[in-house]
Amino acid sequence: MTGWLCCCVQLLKCAELLGYFVHADIWHKIVVNNVKTSQSAVSLSVLGAVIRGSEQSQLDPHLADITAVITDPGVCHVAEVHALLNEYSF
Repeated sequence: MTGWLCCCVQLLKCAELLGYFVHADIWHKIVVNNVKTSQSAVSLSVLGAVIRGSEQSQLDPHLADITAVITDPGVCHVAEVHALLNEYSF
């Protein structure tokens, strides 16, 4: 595994731990605002990892806001997502 890829994998594992240990009321504000402002595939990947680490019951009050952000066409850039998928070899 290359250094860059190893770093990305570790980042996503840390994001999952953030979702596990930090209540969604707290991380939601920070991570969702990051997705809105950066509009990158990396920030979407981090959001997904934090969600994976979180309990469903904590996510319920925030699902409408999270869904609105990830379905916003200005946030999802198809070309960048394809580049990221090719890098990870999914």
